[in-house]
Amino acid sequence: MSLGSRTVRAIVATTTTLTVGAGLAACSGSSPAAQTDGTFTIAYTQAPNSVDPATAAPASFVWAAYEPLIYRDNDGSLRPALATKWKYLDDKNKTFEITLRSGVTFSDGDALTADAVKASVNRFLKLPDNADVRYAGDIDSIEVTGKQTLVIHYGRSNPTAAVSLTQDYKMGLVISPTGLKNQDSLAAETHGAGQYVLDKADTVSGSKYVFKRNDAYWNQKAVKFDSVVQTVLPDASAQLSALRSGQADALWNTSADNVATAKKAGFTYTSAGGDLQLLMLEDRKGKPLNSPLVREAFTYALDRKSIAEAIYGGLATPAYSLVGSGSAGSYDAKEIEQDTAKARQLLKQAGHPDGITVSVLSSGGWDPNHTLATALQQQLAKSGITVELKSVGAALSDFITPLMDTKYQSAQFGLSAGADTYFQLTTNAYGTGALANVQQTKDAELDSLLSRAATEQGDAYDSLLRQAVERYDSLHYVIPIVTTNSHYLLAENITNVPTTSVQQQLSAFAPDADKSWGISGTSSS
Repeated sequence: MSLGSRTVRAIVATTTTLTVGAGLAACSGSSPAAQTDGTFTIAYTQAPNSVDPATAAPASFVWAAYEPLIYRDNDGSLRPALATKWKYLDDKNKTFEITLRSGVTFSDGDALTADAVKASVNRFLKLPDNADVRYAGDIDSIEVTGKQTLVIHYGRSNPTAAVSLTQDYKMGLVISPTGLKNQDSLAAETHGAGQYVLDKADTVSGSKYVFKRNDAYWNQKAVKFDSVVQTVLPDASAQLSALRSGQADALWNTSADNVATAKKAGFTYTSAGGDLQLLMLEDRKGKPLNSPLVREAFTYALDRKSIAEAIYGGLATPAYSLVGSGSAGSYDAKEIEQDTAKARQLLKQAGHPDGITVSVLSSGGWDPNHTLATALQQQLAKSGITVELKSVGAALSDFITPLMDTKYQSAQFGLSAGADTYFQLTTNAYGTGALANVQQTKDAELDSLLSRAATEQGDAYDSLLRQAVERYDSLHYVIPIVTTNSHYLLAENITNVPTTSVQQQLSAFAPDADKSWGISGTSSS
């Protein structure tokens, strides 16, 4: 779980859901190749709460219909989409200009203009209880400077303005003026400028979402499918049966249990930004966690490799830093083997020769059966750290309320591994309101590095961000455990699928024809 969390034949005949038996019956003649009828079917594990791009979860459910201003590619690079150019107009990263693509129309016929973008962004900023607004930056105002140009004015320096306008952070998913006139309709119909448009007649809310080709899309060469069908199959066995029988062409964020079987059958596997599992040492004002030596002891008390193997079947990666390798701000973080003797020595140096007792909050929502929390409890005990485990239910409120009330000294949680590094530090891990810093602990050196990074770009920004990550890691406010992946399985003839793991959520709908997914053997691919 993170705060911030993710189609070639419809999985329907006369009903809207697939039966497991029907899928298994077809498995003996299964093929890892997708059908070539122009329909791409993705099976999701959960239904979206809405198709409103400002609030949709999983957000990727609406990417077929809503193109962002700036596209974050699967390799992490930023590419032109509805915006063709962007730049800061000052040297403090407080004034950001966007130039829009000319001649673009929304699926409902409205024109893409600076006024339309301003209205869509302002609506996003003003939505009540919008958790994702924290990634927008401190926006003072939006100024329309021309038919296709606008400038965002920030109250504080914001080095990640472009990233905030990508599909991952929702604000840049532009809604047409017609859609904004009837905002209640946005929960069930789409008004975007993306490659597809939701077909309300064929869609069954909570079960099957059918997107038809948008003939008004600005780059028809990038539209590789006649239709995209996104179905909901919570059961892992049903997902695998659908893939093997040819009723689904892709499984989105599927169970790790499906991976080995599908790979053996010849299906394509790729992984993308899952969660960085952490032990958040929250009570840094009280004993014993106020001691840096005590916090450091935790990092030597864990056997991350055994956790990755035993709990995640080898499909997780041991983590030693807040930031994964290859991400902005990453550095050559030292691999730390479990060393219980060193952990006990650190506790002794901190004045705790007999060990310590720490309460840990654990949620069944992202740690089913509290398996990870229990493993942490057992491993920490070997170093003289006794864990009083408080297990709560799956509801987010069951976890958030006692966490924010600081009822427990620490908590096990997962931050999105695909989050932009600056966002991860300033919004999720350390900044105001961060769940990993409920007591608002401050460090002068880290504050200085982040403040200086906020006004920079290019190499200077990268250097300061890397220093900030190293400083944060050295404070041991959180103990990285493993990075879990989101698992994707696809028919072997789906084209342009990344062959290596990517940091952010996987997207099939790039605005560039050489990047958007297709099916080999069809005329459009």
